[in-house]
Amino acid sequence: MRARSAVRVADLLRSGTASLRAAGVPGAERDAEWLLGAVLGLDRGRLHLAAGDVVSAAKRGCFESWCGRRGRREPLQYILGSQPFRTCSLQVDSRVLIPRPETERVVDLCLSVHCSGPMVDLGTGSGAIAISLGLERPGEDVFATDISAPALSLAEENARRAGASRVFFMQGDLFEPLGTRASDCSLVVCNPPYVATGELETLAPEVRDWEPRVALDGGPDGLDFYRRLAPAAARAMSLGAWIVVEIGAGQRPAVEALFAATLAFAESVTIRDLSGIDRGLGFRRKGGGEE
Repeated sequence: MRARSAVRVADLLRSGTASLRAAGVPGAERDAEWLLGAVLGLDRGRLHLAAGDVVSAAKRGCFESWCGRRGRREPLQYILGSQPFRTCSLQVDSRVLIPRPETERVVDLCLSVHCSGPMVDLGTGSGAIAISLGLERPGEDVFATDISAPALSLAEENARRAGASRVFFMQGDLFEPLGTRASDCSLVVCNPPYVATGELETLAPEVRDWEPRVALDGGPDGLDFYRRLAPAAARAMSLGAWIVVEIGAGQRPAVEALFAATLAFAESVTIRDLSGIDRGLGFRRKGGGEE
């Protein structure tokens, strides 16, 4: 007879899946596999090959603790402490929004319009966009700003771990930390908060209850940040430079109108995410070539 203390991998997968399913966690079996695999240092394939292996009491306790956190709908990425983004793995926790695959398409748009010169990422959060630009355009400086000192601390660590040595972090609102350097930048990118306040309560608990509200809440119609950003960009950006912004579903016409109202931008380009939703918009500052 097996001793009660001899708990095996398969036993923990079953019990973890059951507890997550009872808590209403979507993809309970998948998440149990992720959590136990992380505890044991095994990928999914090796985890199932090790189904009969006995798990130590310490690792069992860690797994059960993590399942408890996930059952309270804490995001898996916060529990594991990381999130893949393009070519690197970023540390994430409750200081920052979890980078989404949709934002990778915004980076694609940045790379497609970029001309040579420094770049700036406004509201950098985890540093996902700034670090990606720094790694994929290694010859250029990238300035990354955020109003949150805790977020900047995490972003700086992510840049160090990724080897993005030409990404520089500054605390402050919009273009303010850059001073006169803003006019030297050939590209500005921003992933602002764009969820309408009234829609926040409809979001999944993992987002609504755990991710920073300041990175989500875009005001009554989701457009408050763009209303500030468009005129600030018109004042700060050099002629011919590009600004790229991430947008929410259905927001393209309104955001285009806000930038058009400044009379400072000559053209726009769009990129869609993998679901076919307009996700990134790019605008060129007038005066740098063909109008």
